[in-house]
Amino acid sequence: MLNFWESIKKPIISLAPMEDVTDTAFRELVMRISNPKHLDVLFTEFTSTDGLCHEVGRENVIKRFKISDSERRLLEQTNTKIVAQIWGTDPEKYYRSAKFIAEEMDFDGIDVNMGCPVKKIVKQGSYSTVIKKPSLAKEIIEATKEASTV
Repeated sequence: MLNFWESIKKPIISLAPMEDVTDTAFRELVMRISNPKHLDVLFTEFTSTDGLCHEVGRENVIKRFKISDSERRLLEQTNTKIVAQIWGTDPEKYYRSAKFIAEEMDFDGIDVNMGCPVKKIVKQGSYSTVIKKPSLAKEIIEATKEASTV
C-alpha cells in the first residue's frame, strides 16, 4: 500500500512547522485561505521526544499536537494530510514517541526534525546536528519506522 507521500503525483506543497506558530488555529487559517488543490500537507510544531516520554512532561508538550474539531473537518474536506513533527537525540525515545503518536493520535505521518538550526537546541545535539551524525540519524529513522505505521 502506498503511503500518502508516494500517492501524490505532483510537487508537494506544505506548510512547514514553525515554533510557536503552526498551532491548530494557524493551520486552520492557512487551510481556509488556501486553494485545496495547492496545499497537500501541514505539520505540527516541533515536539520533543524527551517531553513525550516523560509522564509529567507529556502534559506540557502534547498541546502541540492538538487538532481542533473544525481543523479536522477541513483536513477531511480538503484531503490535506497532517504530520506530527518530533525532535530529540535518543532513538529509544523516538520509538516510544512514534508508538504513542501512532496508537493514540490521528496523524497521517511522523516527521523527524533534522533541519532546524536553532543554536540553543543544536548545542544539545538535536535538530540539524543529527543529520551530521549518519549512524545516529539512521538509528532514529529505523526506531521511528519500527514503532509506527504512519
